[in-house]
Amino acid sequence: MPEDFWPKEIGEAKKIAVPASIAAEQAALLGQKTKNVVTARVVSKTSTEEGQVKFGFDLVAPALSNYRLRLFNFAYRLDRLYPVVVYSLGFRGLKEPIEAADEAAWKELLKRIFSHESVIGIIQALQSQSEDLGTPDEDFRF
Repeated sequence: MPEDFWPKEIGEAKKIAVPASIAAEQAALLGQKTKNVVTARVVSKTSTEEGQVKFGFDLVAPALSNYRLRLFNFAYRLDRLYPVVVYSLGFRGLKEPIEAADEAAWKELLKRIFSHESVIGIIQALQSQSEDLGTPDEDFRF
């Protein structure tokens, strides 16, 4: 049997909640809450900064020809996962990036974003328009 040079900690890795997975769970919950009238997706973005992963969080209205609205962008280092940096909010101007130092802070930041009156208004407007148009398979005629 070959000699093993890998440290023991490799096989005993700590389970850390990945920020993109937490956001994706919330995206799935939005679809459940709205009966898929408005859904959300976490999309991977190209990063020019080595070691960093970037994502976008999009709202999607399937009945409106899959209309997409980028709610926010976020990034973190692949080797650390935290802090998470939200560097753009599509629903209002963001002068400086917002940083979440750990999992608890990331979850709290997501709660703040999702409960913002602008976000609620956007989702409700997308729901109203989508429901007026019917299902995505139906033709809408004037």
